[in-house]
Amino acid sequence: MKKYTNLNNAFAFFLLLATFIYSNSTIAQPSSQDGNITSDANTSYKLVSSSNSWTNWFYGTWFTPDNKPVRYRFSEDSVQLGDRWYLQLKRSFAETGDNWEDMGLFREENGVVYLIVNNEEQVLMNFNSGMGDQLDLFRPGFDQTLEFTVVSVDTVELMDGSHRKRLGLSCFGNDGPIKYWVEGIGSLKNAMGIYHCAFHVQDRPLLCFFQNGEMIYFNENYGSCWLTSVEDLQDVGISIFPNPAIDHLNILFENPSSHPLHFRIIHSNGAIINSFKHPGMQTDLKIRINDLQAGIYHLSWDFDGSPFSYRFVVSK
Repeated sequence: MKKYTNLNNAFAFFLLLATFIYSNSTIAQPSSQDGNITSDANTSYKLVSSSNSWTNWFYGTWFTPDNKPVRYRFSEDSVQLGDRWYLQLKRSFAETGDNWEDMGLFREENGVVYLIVNNEEQVLMNFNSGMGDQLDLFRPGFDQTLEFTVVSVDTVELMDGSHRKRLGLSCFGNDGPIKYWVEGIGSLKNAMGIYHCAFHVQDRPLLCFFQNGEMIYFNENYGSCWLTSVEDLQDVGISIFPNPAIDHLNILFENPSSHPLHFRIIHSNGAIINSFKHPGMQTDLKIRINDLQAGIYHLSWDFDGSPFSYRFVVSK
C-alpha cells in the first residue's frame, strides 16, 4: 500500500512538472503583433496593428518640397526575427494610396513600442509611463536616443467612444515643447517618432486615423485628410450623389459587398452625427440627411477591407 502511494505521488509530481514546462514553453512562443486590443490592464489598445491606417501632414524639405498629406499603414504579414514578430510600416505619398515604401519593422508588447534600427531593437514609446518618468526614446531620422520627461498624463475620448491614455512628453521638462502620444494611435504630431525637440512646431500633425476601416480620429484644424474622391469611388464601382445634398444621399454599388457595411456620418469638427449598418449584397442605399444642419460632413465606411471617407456638403 505504501509503494502504491509513493507511485501516485511520483506520477503526480511528473504530471505537475510536465504541465509547468508546457505552459512556459507555450508562453515563450512568438506571436504576431497584430490586433487592436491587448490583455494588458494599463494599455488596452495597440498602435502596431495591420488594422490601423492613418494620414499625416507632411511639410516639404529640400528633397521633397511639396506640402501634402501622406498615408501610413502596417503590412498584413508578420516578419519573424529570432523569436519575435514584427510588422512592416509602409508609407505612400500618392493620393490614390499606391506606391507604398517600407519604413521599418515595429512591434508592440505590453504597452511598449519597439523598432529595429541597424539590426538592433530600440524603444520608440512606453505607454505604461507615469507623471515625472524619464524615458530614453529613439528618434527616427537622427539615429539616436534622447531623454524625455512625462509632463502630463490624461485620457482622451476618440470618435468610436473609446477612452485612450494620452502622454505629454518634453525634451526639456516643463519648459520644452510638449509632444502628445495616444495609446493605439501614436503621436499627434509625427508619423512614428519624435523629430523636433527645440522648436514649437507641428512637424507632421496627424490628420485622421482609421481602425478597421472606421475613422476614429479627425483633426478639425485641417480641411484635407485625402478623403475619397469621386474618381476613387468610380474605380471600385461606387457612386454617391448629389453633392451638395439637401435631404438625402444616394449610394450605388456596381459590385455589392458580401459583408455588412458600417457607415458613420461625421461633422467636420470630428463629432459623430449618425452611425448605421447596411446589409451586404444590395446595389443601392438611400441615406436621409434632412435633419442635418447646413455644413460640411464626412461619410466614413469600410468596403472590402479598404477605408473610405467621402466629403459632402449639406445645403439648406
